[in-house]
This record gives sequence, C-alpha cells and structure tokens, in this order.
Amino acid sequence: MHYIKKTVFVCLMTAATCAFYACTSDSPDLVSPEDYHEMRFVAADVSRSIVSGINYAGSCFALFGDMKHSGDSPVEIFHNTEVKYDGSAWNYAGTQYWFPNHEHSFVALYPYPDQSDPISSDSVYNDLVYRNSKLSFKYSLPLSDNQSTDQNKKGIDPSKLTDIIVATHRRMYYEGSSNLSAPVSLKFFHILSMIDFRLKNDNFADALRVTKIELEEIDRTGAFSITPASLSSGAQTSDYNCYWTDISNRGTVTANIDAFVRRNEDLSIFADDEALLMIPQPDNKGVIVKITYTIINDNKDDKEVTLIVETPIGGWEMGKRYIYAVNVEERYITFTVTVVDWKDGTENDYMVPRK
Repeated sequence: MHYIKKTVFVCLMTAATCAFYACTSDSPDLVSPEDYHEMRFVAADVSRSIVSGINYAGSCFALFGDMKHSGDSPVEIFHNTEVKYDGSAWNYAGTQYWFPNHEHSFVALYPYPDQSDPISSDSVYNDLVYRNSKLSFKYSLPLSDNQSTDQNKKGIDPSKLTDIIVATHRRMYYEGSSNLSAPVSLKFFHILSMIDFRLKNDNFADALRVTKIELEEIDRTGAFSITPASLSSGAQTSDYNCYWTDISNRGTVTANIDAFVRRNEDLSIFADDEALLMIPQPDNKGVIVKITYTIINDNKDDKEVTLIVETPIGGWEMGKRYIYAVNVEERYITFTVTVVDWKDGTENDYMVPRK
C-alpha cells in the first residue's frame, strides 16, 4: 500500500492555525437464436464492490449497455436494468444474448436508482443519462440547513451519505468464440473520497469530547461521467475512462457529532460506516478543517477548543481515503494527514454502500 504522510506541530491554544503543502470506466426486441450465448454478469469477488465478501443476498446494481456492429451506431440493450443477487447467482429479468461480430459495452452502477418515478432533486442521482456507451449523472451532497441562515454553511449527516460505486466492461464477441461467452466480471470502484478523523488523547485530559467538524471551501455538487475504454488490443477490457466535471456550489460542510476520547485513547471520531463520503476536490486547493472539542478534567472547568488547520494542496482523489489524525498532548497538538487507497471489500476499512 502506498501512502503519503505529512506531519505538522501546532502549539496548544484555543484557536490554533497552521498551513502546510504536499500530497498528493432504442432497445429493439432481440432475437435469441439457439446457438447464441446468454449474457451473464457477476460482481467480481476481489473488486471494490457492494459488500465485503460481495455475495450478499438482496444486493442489486443497475446495468446499462449497448452493442454495435463496425460502422453502425450503438443499439441499447440494457437501461437501468436491475441485476440482483439471489444467494447463488446474479440475475436480471428477461434474457439477452451475445451477438457475433458485435462490440458490447456495459456500465454498472450502485446503488440502484429507482426510476419508477422521474428522478427528483431528492434522489442520489440527478439527470441520469446513458447514451453511446456513456453514463452521466449529477450528484450533490445531501445537505441540511443545520439551523443556519447562511447558505454557504450546510450541515451533513454521515449516516445519510451514499457510497457510489461503478464498473465497466467492453467485449468484442466473435462467432464461434465460446470463451467470450463467460460471465462479465464487473470490477466496481469508488467514485467519491472518504474523509476520516482520528483523535488521540495523549495523557492530556480525563476526556476530550468532540462536538463538531467543519470542512470549509468544499465543492458540494458535481457531474460524473464514465465510459468503457476502447478495445486497443484483445477482445475485452474492464478498463474505463471517467471524470468529474462542473464541480461547484462551494461552501462549508458541518457535521455535528458527540464522541468521547478518554485519557490515552486513540479513536476514530466516526464509526467505520459513517466516515464522510465527499465529492473529489480539485488538486489546486487545500481544505480548511475545523475540529471543535471540549477539554474535560474532574478538577477543572470544561474548556472548549477549536483547532483550525489548512490541509495540503492536492485536493481529494476519487477512491482515496484521507485520514486526518490529531494528537493532543500537554505542550503540542500534532496534526497528521495520511492518504491511502480506499481498500477492497476484504479489507477492514471497507465501506459498505448504503441504499
């Protein structure tokens, strides 16, 4: 695992500020001749996928797909098709078949967007479109007014955040190529950034009670697009091209919490399934972090402290986990940023996506 780690020492004070720099894929009615092979799909067991261990009854994802013959326009064959795990296999309604000498392209999306009604502003995805092998949608962080009249300051509930994962596959199916009729193995990956916080009470106080985390200068809306990579060589690929654009709606995100870190404890401020899942940020800016906590000692009055830190320029990348660690001791506060990959489903810090 590769990681980047930077440390800076902050003098203990009621409002401490520092800055440091570094770090850093028109549906026709299709005929199904007997010699054609049925299309089947699986969520890859070693992918960043739906749950740890992946094979979890009831899990489902949305499938989009099309096919085309050389020189022709793509013909859509899947559109927001629900692919669901029944405990032994991944299934979808109806049956589609591989067509010889056609290029087939697929994009999978989790969580599944329920389109029984038109997508509303309250849905996870807005303006969801699949066209010419490309899936696009807009996403905004689910924010609340947080009892503030300032539109630049919004609250966020970590339990309401959604882990959005996607996967792609492109395959050229040739007549008589039975080896290409194997199930499509979808290797999901995360398109958001995980932001986690740790606090160590280094024999400093009886307890530190964390009550609020603020992230300032955060872009809270963006548009995401993904398409399978071209078949440069070989008959299939799970590679992809994806990107975030139109990153906007900059402001402050506030999470009100209540976490106790007792003397000599070193704890994650959020539970493992409640880290902040944020839109990736441009690499030309840092983020201002404010952590508010109360110092509690039996023989002294409680004292509220706000630590203010500007994180390194380098933004947040999709699929990365950013661990902001604060070590509070008698003479210093040490603030450390560690950047690691958002690990696969078999790893301990894997995030189970929410519906």
